[in-house]
Amino acid sequence: MKKLGLIVLLVGMALSVNAYTKLEGVVVNEDGKAISKIPMRLNGEIKNKKTNGKGAFSFKKVYEGDTLMVFPADGRVAKIPLRELPKMTIYMGVNALRMEYDGEGTSATIMYEEYKPVAYDPNVLTRDQIRRFETSDIIETLRGRVAGLIIDEDDNGPVARMRGVTSSTNFEPLFIVDGVKYSSLSDVNNAVNIETVDRIEVLKDGSAYGMDGANGAVLITTRRN
Repeated sequence: MKKLGLIVLLVGMALSVNAYTKLEGVVVNEDGKAISKIPMRLNGEIKNKKTNGKGAFSFKKVYEGDTLMVFPADGRVAKIPLRELPKMTIYMGVNALRMEYDGEGTSATIMYEEYKPVAYDPNVLTRDQIRRFETSDIIETLRGRVAGLIIDEDDNGPVARMRGVTSSTNFEPLFIVDGVKYSSLSDVNNAVNIETVDRIEVLKDGSAYGMDGANGAVLITTRRN
């Protein structure tokens, strides 16, 4: 019975790490009037959402430790640390916003900060992006999500190739995981747990790695802890 209890506890802890909840809310001015078309997004996401005509917004998957980024005007942002509560009201002020979790009675004031947009790189997948894909392995994570990288099927299973790059011998790119080289998508998929991946970068030009990189390179960095 003790062993069974320990197993249940460990499973519960593992599930809690990836647990998520839905977030809903509304954005209003200091007089309580709804504000539409306020851009916002969760950290790690690329595209902004905007509040609707009633000032409402929703996110289907909010993880523990996520931050909601609200953009009151060009060049400014408010960063709201999120908790596992379903609804919030955001009161927009001139220099700050006030956030309240509905039904709890607690509030927090968050000052606006200067915002410098980060250029999106279509050849890079970050940890936040990978987590939201909810894929089970490297193959499904890469399939259709990185510009120029194609995942095909042959008699031996899934294979990767760079668009426009061919070879008469082996057309798969070189995979490098924390400095260790792998010659095929299947090999790296069997060796790497997607839960440990922190960053994936696809290089169409793999000449820096000599002949091994003739068909491009895929650099995978894992978390150390």
